[in-house]
Amino acid sequence: MREVKIATKDEVASIFNGDRGSDGESRFTDIAGIQLRPAARLLQAAFVLLWLAACSAAGAEANESGSLALGGSIDAVQPFCGVVLWSDNPHAAADYKTAIQLEFSYLTFDQVSKAKGVWNWSAVEAALAGAASRGHQMVLRFRYEYPGEAFGLPSWIKREAGYTARSVTVKEGGKVETVELPDWSCPALRDFNTEFFQRFAALYDSDPRLAYLQVGFGFWSEYHLNIDQERALPGQNFPSRSYQADFLSGLASHFTQTPFSISIDAANSWGPFADRPDLLKLGFGTFDDSFLCAEHEVVNEAATASRLSLLRSSGPAWS
Repeated sequence: MREVKIATKDEVASIFNGDRGSDGESRFTDIAGIQLRPAARLLQAAFVLLWLAACSAAGAEANESGSLALGGSIDAVQPFCGVVLWSDNPHAAADYKTAIQLEFSYLTFDQVSKAKGVWNWSAVEAALAGAASRGHQMVLRFRYEYPGEAFGLPSWIKREAGYTARSVTVKEGGKVETVELPDWSCPALRDFNTEFFQRFAALYDSDPRLAYLQVGFGFWSEYHLNIDQERALPGQNFPSRSYQADFLSGLASHFTQTPFSISIDAANSWGPFADRPDLLKLGFGTFDDSFLCAEHEVVNEAATASRLSLLRSSGPAWS
């Protein structure tokens, strides 16, 4: 059983007295073996009260400096935290069932909308129920285009007035792929995308099975097309900046319980933030789609340093 160091009376007193370290900042002095720097004296006092309550509950009888054996055990991961496994990973249900709290899954828009005005959320329900049955929460991301996978656009939108079929040929994973792209010049697509997330929020914003929602456009909904920048055309094969701005503002108003996040690549030239810096005040997080890739240091850490600074200034990062 783990033992933790109990602070002496002098150490506890130093918390209230605001003792300062060599850098001049007030700090906790080695409480439980961890140096903590509070943002305010109120946090200091709250920490001490919690510490005293824990000791009292455990029936601790400590000397000036002693040790306390914890009477419980940690047998689960805190909600909303930790390593995330894909929901179709067999380890999510077996080897790591109690070692993780979160699962991730893509869903496509055509799984929900098979005909205009018809909504079937059974695929969403199945994903959430599956994660919940394993004692986990879900991180969901809806997408349209995905190299090597079926196009996720509802087929009825292609028959709407003004829709033009678009595609691009890219090399992905060593293979040459022809990828269909949504036609964002089509009003029916823009209206559908807006209504989709309004309806989704109405149904699932307060659902405890859903931990986070990831949103975006482009390949994998990660705000890029893996093609030359000049071939990414806002308002045609990518949403216009004005639509992106309206979309993000709408999400912030519809999702009041479930946090949503966007890729750090949303700070690129076809994202909305250069034109609308006020969007950074919206309560969203960010995710890094290449966090464990071999090229991360070159592609993401250097090239997107300014993006990270820009987007993460808006709030916490949920990856």
